[in-house]
Amino acid sequence: MLDVFYRSIVDGLFTASVSTVPRQRRSFYKFWWDEELSLLKDNSIKTHQLWKSLGKPRSGEVFRNMQQAKYEYKSAIRNKKKLSKEHYTDELNDALIKKDTSSF
Repeated sequence: MLDVFYRSIVDGLFTASVSTVPRQRRSFYKFWWDEELSLLKDNSIKTHQLWKSLGKPRSGEVFRNMQQAKYEYKSAIRNKKKLSKEHYTDELNDALIKKDTSSF
């Protein structure tokens, strides 16, 4: 009888968690994402859509604008990722240097 009661509580908690807690991969949320990247992404999408609507030309100003927007967007992503890793590493290093093992 106790096992049945326990199982019903666990099942209820699991059902509640499924309906209320978002489930995403760890890499889904990018803590380094900011407004600048959102603007660059929007610009890249707009220039790509314009390029596509004009028949995907392989030369000209529209093509160069599309390529430039894409390059700026991807470059900014790489830079933000790199900076976030370096910043985290520096903070961790500083914390380890300053640690007080005797009070731990």
